Amino acid sequence: MSDQARVREALERVPLFERLHADLLARLVEVATVTRHAAGTALWTCGQPAPGLFFLVEGGVRIDGPGELSCEIVAGDSFGEDALVEDGPRTTTALCDADAEVVSLRRDDFEDVLFIDRDLAYELLWRLARGLLARTRAPAEERALLELAGRL
Repeated sequence: MSDQARVREALERVPLFERLHADLLARLVEVATVTRHAAGTALWTCGQPAPGLFFLVEGGVRIDGPGELSCEIVAGDSFGEDALVEDGPRTTTALCDADAEVVSLRRDDFEDVLFIDRDLAYELLWRLARGLLARTRAPAEERALLELAGRL
């Protein structure tokens, strides 16, 4: 499978880009890259600027947070999505546990595509807004149900 086909397949599995029109997805495929990393390689380290979105094609990655907090990333997982919209320093370190193949979409490249392609920017803006609304609505609804149950 070609690198471009690997990139397309990976990006189609990222929740933000699921079921994105093929023409719009193609613009992201053009700027995303496939890279291979040896075990022990850091994709980013704590305190560095956030580089972008990653999708693990094969291998393993461990995300180490503050204290003993850690998370295992397996093939098929995407991670680092927040870096597409936030440019602050990372609060975690991402290390390849094994040799890894990764699709990456750098923040700068993502911003360049959005600046040029209004249709893609518009679609992704609404997807982000709907996702944010869903995440903020759920806790509010849960609180309302708990308050109601407390009155019964």
